Amino acid sequence: DSVMLDQALQVQDAHVVSATVARLPVTAVLPFLQAVLHRIQGKPARVATLASWLRALLSTHAAYLMSCSQLLPLLTPLYQLIDERLGVFKPLLKLVGRMQMLQAQIASQAAASQQDGAP
Repeated sequence: DSVMLDQALQVQDAHVVSATVARLPVTAVLPFLQAVLHRIQGKPARVATLASWLRALLSTHAAYLMSCSQLLPLLTPLYQLIDERLGVFKPLLKLVGRMQMLQAQIASQAAASQQDGAP
């Protein structure tokens, strides 16, 4: 059931996530991976909440997943999403640095004008 899976995927406790993923039977690993990836592709903003599940799944069942021929086509959209976000990250980081520098200059000028106007 999709609603129940969405509720379960909202859990962020690392121990619960790890224990749940470890209990997955091998036959459920690929369908679970597909369900998680489908949710990430549908709403990329959910990556933050689903990352712990994805990380636990990929690390716990790595041996099995490496033997699956379907893995690369499944993960390709995830790779693309990560590349898109990384492409935006560096310019965004530069912008944040410039904004901080601008704020520091404004604060410095405000402090200097306050000192100049003080009796």
